[in-house]
Amino acid sequence: MKKSLEKWYIDFVRKAAKKEENIDIDNSSVDHAVLVIEELIRYASKNIYILTDEFKDKFYRLLDTTLINFLKKGGKIYILSYNDISNNEFLKDLKNRFPKNIFVKKVLKEDKPKLFVEKQQKYINFILNDKKGVRYELDEKLNDLTTRAIVNYGDEETHDLFKQVFDKYFERGEEVKFDKS
Repeated sequence: MKKSLEKWYIDFVRKAAKKEENIDIDNSSVDHAVLVIEELIRYASKNIYILTDEFKDKFYRLLDTTLINFLKKGGKIYILSYNDISNNEFLKDLKNRFPKNIFVKKVLKEDKPKLFVEKQQKYINFILNDKKGVRYELDEKLNDLTTRAIVNYGDEETHDLFKQVFDKYFERGEEVKFDKS
């Protein structure tokens, strides 16, 4: 993590995650996103769920250690993508190393319009843990790696709504095949 994050923000996020506090926390930089997602993963019991328009290799490599530690402990990651991510090298490497812990599907073409938010002119993107933690993107794209987003480690209602969406479209999704190379 870069030194650009202020200690108060790091402490605030870590405390909120640990206590599963129901408070919306803005995260609007790559460093913020890495920190809040690390905490989502750290406090997950068994599963992480990601709905994304693209699994950004460069961004997720920043979470490499956290993801690998989670997978080594038997954690499972479920990824649902709007686009083909079978050529993502980082994801391919994780899938080859942890074949029984990573499940990747693509949203069916006919389901894509149902997940498009007209007001924001983009698809819904979020990451959930298996407790009450959720990070979801808002409409403001900040740079090529991150978008303004909200994280909340204790909002059971919002978490459950996103989880229902994820489950519905993951079940229907098309399995993504990766090369073993």
